[in-house]
Amino acid sequence: MKQMLLLASVAMAAAMPHRADAQTYKFQRISYQKGDGAAMSDINVKSIMTGGYFSSISSVRACFLYDAKTKSKTPLSDPNAVSGTECWGINDAGNVVGDYIDVNGNYIGYMDIGGTFSDVTPPGSTKTVVYGISNNNVVGGYYVDSSGNQYGFLYDGTTYTTVKIKGDTTVQVFGIDSAGDYTVSATNPKTGTVSFYYTAAGKSTPIVFPSAAQTAAHHLNDAGLVAATWIDSSSVEHGGVWNSTTNTYVSLDYPHSPVATIADGVNAAGVVVGRYESSTTGQSYGYRAVPAK
Repeated sequence: MKQMLLLASVAMAAAMPHRADAQTYKFQRISYQKGDGAAMSDINVKSIMTGGYFSSISSVRACFLYDAKTKSKTPLSDPNAVSGTECWGINDAGNVVGDYIDVNGNYIGYMDIGGTFSDVTPPGSTKTVVYGISNNNVVGGYYVDSSGNQYGFLYDGTTYTTVKIKGDTTVQVFGIDSAGDYTVSATNPKTGTVSFYYTAAGKSTPIVFPSAAQTAAHHLNDAGLVAATWIDSSSVEHGGVWNSTTNTYVSLDYPHSPVATIADGVNAAGVVVGRYESSTTGQSYGYRAVPAK
């Protein structure tokens, strides 16, 4: 069964977000193997993260899980994958979502619930990527249809709900919490990347970091924290966290890395994960940023 949800590009006027008290972080660089580039995409309450790196045999970012407490790294692969498995989201139970490439070269979404993999393929999709999974195993991501149109979607294990934003393109659902609230980012022909926070009741709030030319919202957790990446007027990418409850935000940049800092995931303790691009090597590395007390 498939439902359709058409969202207005500006569903309501939002109060301007304001800066929270200055927050400093202790950063840890994460690679799969020494010297490899990597990126971290999400983190749960147990500090287990989804991550990825590029291998020499695949153009798809290979998945691994990283446990910050034990410092262990575990590869993860969908049993139907031929040339790669990507993992993007993880919930507090350790269930993982992402995508893989099948024998025909198609991108197929998947959900790994307790070690059991199942495909996530909205009707009419030719490509599917699953980004987020809530603690009650509702997932969200995007799919592309046969005409090349990209839509966001939600899937509760039974029903697919397509998410469109009027006037915007390349729509994608990224994060979703247990209450059914979720984040959406899209491309607006006039302003570039725009992002919204939607409640399960349908109320929307634009996510706009002050001083940002564009904002891309990423994962959302049950504490109401949204990891995001904002782009300034000089096209430099900065990481950030928006608090949907207090309408405050903090920004973070990996030390000595002015090229780009991407924030993809945040857990209830405010620990942020993502990737940064080194200004000296040009390589991308994963990171974990722990709020300093």
